[in-house]
Amino acid sequence: MWRHGDWVTIFDDGYSIVHGRSDATLNRAGVRIGTAEFYRVLEEIPGVADSLIVDLSSSRPDVGLLLLVVSRPDTDQEQLSERIRDELRVKMSRRHVPDRIEWVPALPRTLNGKNLEMPIKPILQGTPVERAVNIESVDRPNLLTAVASRLS
Repeated sequence: MWRHGDWVTIFDDGYSIVHGRSDATLNRAGVRIGTAEFYRVLEEIPGVADSLIVDLSSSRPDVGLLLLVVSRPDTDQEQLSERIRDELRVKMSRRHVPDRIEWVPALPRTLNGKNLEMPIKPILQGTPVERAVNIESVDRPNLLTAVASRLS
């Protein structure tokens, strides 16, 4: 048996859904929170095209829980920001409300479509991109520096 850290649902017809990494768990005030919980709520909010959540509280208390959001075209980001905060508070808890929301034009992913929570966190903490992630495994590596520059 090989454990690779992804949560997977396998259906009777042979199809499966890879839900995400089990090791991408946040710890807010002693409460362990799986990032998939955030994405389930965020994916239902009109105007959110993509998102990535990272807890930088221990290394960047000025940032705390950071939500990177790609908005759909013609979306009022101020209104969307309020809606995101409200939806997370109501459907989850106040601990799930990000301390900071940053708007990015796009988010990089692995070549097979997974988000890059694990390498983006050290990049946002100052680790050079080439040390944090294998660039050859990223679909749009130029976005890594664009994301990193959001907190410079």
